[in-house]
Amino acid sequence: MTLDSEQFPATKKFTYLNSPACGLISNETHKAVLAFHEKYLESASITADDWLLNEFNEVRQVVANFLKASLSEIALVPNFSFAYNSLLDSMGPMKTLIYKRDYPSLLMPLQLKGFELIELDDVSGFEIQQELLFQKLISEKIELLVLSHAQFRTGYLTDLEAVGDFCKLHGILFIVDATQSAGVVPISFNKLNVDALIFSNYKWMNAGFATGVMCLKSTMIHRFKPSIAGFGSMLFENDNLVYQPSIKSYEPAHPNMSALNGLKQAILEKEVLGMDNIRAHNQKLTSKLCEGLRQKGINYFGENAAIQDRVFVVIPSIQERFEKLKKKDITTTFREGYIRLGVHFYNTEQDVQRFLDTV
Repeated sequence: MTLDSEQFPATKKFTYLNSPACGLISNETHKAVLAFHEKYLESASITADDWLLNEFNEVRQVVANFLKASLSEIALVPNFSFAYNSLLDSMGPMKTLIYKRDYPSLLMPLQLKGFELIELDDVSGFEIQQELLFQKLISEKIELLVLSHAQFRTGYLTDLEAVGDFCKLHGILFIVDATQSAGVVPISFNKLNVDALIFSNYKWMNAGFATGVMCLKSTMIHRFKPSIAGFGSMLFENDNLVYQPSIKSYEPAHPNMSALNGLKQAILEKEVLGMDNIRAHNQKLTSKLCEGLRQKGINYFGENAAIQDRVFVVIPSIQERFEKLKKKDITTTFREGYIRLGVHFYNTEQDVQRFLDTV
């Protein structure tokens, strides 16, 4: 895998290991965003109308190809929370299994909307043991499983294929938050028994803020009629706006056109590199990072787990260690008594070694 590091100016200023919090954007992605605004400055509605008629479907097709999904399964949304809350409103309360330490944006809407929640714990603070998950799904007569693909506190990566197949076999709906995995782990929606896969694009997708994606199986539209609608979800028939429930029901307003241009460019850059190559590159650097931590006697979550079972690394630590890294322009996240860091395709072995030499 080759990469022109000049495309990511932030890598010249920082040893940037904070993609689990916010991914970098490239020069070309930045240009794609600006290009729309430059046209809009000159012609306003002409540019907007042209984008809606021509470029919107191009972006949608690029996203669908990237995720191995059909166009009828793709909604381009403002962010994860908008799509997730809208979908839950359509579904109504169900008996739902959750991981008790999953991301708050995943758990709070279920609580606020009156879903009956059954909690699942992890093993040793890292692994969500698959067999225990399966047992709980059956013993509690669960109707819906909601889970992050990669856990924000630990980096643990769930096997979506195995879990999805089990849910399909037992008639259990499965919703996945892929915000911490999309763009860093290859995803083929057409091969997964996942009913809804939703994510924001500001982390590993490297597309900046204000866009998200929802992949929704067609059975979900038929079973749960969308409870929202607007201009974006209408069809033109004989010069009239007509509403028909579809995946576009989850695109009720005018989209963020410039940001979606950025998303398209960010995806095209990943396709040039290849998602399998990106994943292999990141696993190689993560392996080097974990080995270096072991040699230094520094503990991290999931020390005995295989590299393929994680996306990033989380180290129980103290504020002083984080500040030491910060002073050396090594960018990570510190919260709740741990340091979180992750490598992406713009990182190098030198970045990992610099972290290990400083931590």
